[in-house]
Amino acid sequence: MKTPRRRAASIAVTLLALAVPASAAAPRGRLVVEVSGFRSDQGQLMLRLYDSEAGFPTDGGRAVRQIAQPIKGGRAVVELVDLPFGTYAIGCIHDENGNGKLDTNLLGIPKEGVCASNDARGRRGPPRWSDARFDFGADGIRLQIHVHY
Repeated sequence: MKTPRRRAASIAVTLLALAVPASAAAPRGRLVVEVSGFRSDQGQLMLRLYDSEAGFPTDGGRAVRQIAQPIKGGRAVVELVDLPFGTYAIGCIHDENGNGKLDTNLLGIPKEGVCASNDARGRRGPPRWSDARFDFGADGIRLQIHVHY
């Protein structure tokens, strides 16, 4: 049988464990992404953040975050807040006509600007995850990416 003092200590420990959310164990921060080199301010930047190679950079359904951002003065800045530390890759398009997708010609070559983290570029296709991946492990990291047409 527990004494009143032990019972109170047990209750205090249980309440403390319930008060600490599970997400507190995973450090989070803010990632700022600046994309520049747009040929015009028309349309929008469409940025996708991936936490694995699966779907990168073409399958938006596998992205952990998707952001549409206006372009001003040939650049767009996106702030990703409350992002868990980890390994990521970014794929972007300059959606000039605002239709929400990357327009390509008959051969599948993009008509609109594209870019990826680390300024990774693909050869005869999209960039590879291994070329675009980066480690996010500190609050306030700032990435710069350049659009290619």
